[in-house]
Amino acid sequence: MSRIEINLLPVQYRRKRVRVDRILCRRVVWPTIAFLILLVAGIGWSMNLTMDRDRLEGELDTIKKTIASKQSLLDEIKKLEADKAVIQRKNDALRSIQVSRQRWIVIFENISYVLPENTWITSIEEKGGRLEMTAVTFQFADVAFYMTELQKQVAITNVRLKKIRTVRVAKAKAFEFNLSVGLAENIGAATDKQKQGG
Repeated sequence: MSRIEINLLPVQYRRKRVRVDRILCRRVVWPTIAFLILLVAGIGWSMNLTMDRDRLEGELDTIKKTIASKQSLLDEIKKLEADKAVIQRKNDALRSIQVSRQRWIVIFENISYVLPENTWITSIEEKGGRLEMTAVTFQFADVAFYMTELQKQVAITNVRLKKIRTVRVAKAKAFEFNLSVGLAENIGAATDKQKQGG
C-alpha cells in the first residue's frame, strides 16, 4: 500500500522539499565521474609518453652501442682514405715525371738530331721556359744552318742568336755562340701528330 502526502498549507507557507539525490547527482557525481575520466586519460597519456620515451632511449642506446662497436671500422676507413690520398699524390707525381721525362727526351732528340758535324754543345740551362745554349763550331755557316734546322723541330718554337765570338780550340779558330731556344708547350701532342703524319 502506497503512502500519499497532501500538503494543505497555503502556498506562501509551504517549504519546498529538497531532494538530496538530485543534488548529489548533478553537483557531485557527474563532475566526479568527469574528473575520474580525465584523470585516467591523463595517466594513460603520461604512461604512453613514458613508454615511448623508454623505447626511444633504448633505441638510442642500441645505436650508440652499434656506433661504438663500428668505431674501429670507421677509424680503419679513415686510415685507408688517408693512404689512398697519399698513393694518389704519388701516382700523380709519377705521371708528371713520366710526362716531363718524355718531354725532355723529345727536346734533347730535337737539339742533337740537327747538330752539324764538328759542332758541340758546351752548356744548356733552362730559364723561364726557354733553353739557354752555348755551342762551339769550326764553320761560321754551321751556326746559321743549326739555327734554321733547329727551328723546324716540333719541340722548338723559336731560336734567337744572343752572341757569337771567336775562340781557339786546339790552336784552331772556332766560333762560340749562344742561343735562346723557345720550347713548345704540348710537346707530347706535337710528337704524336708528327708520328701520325710520318
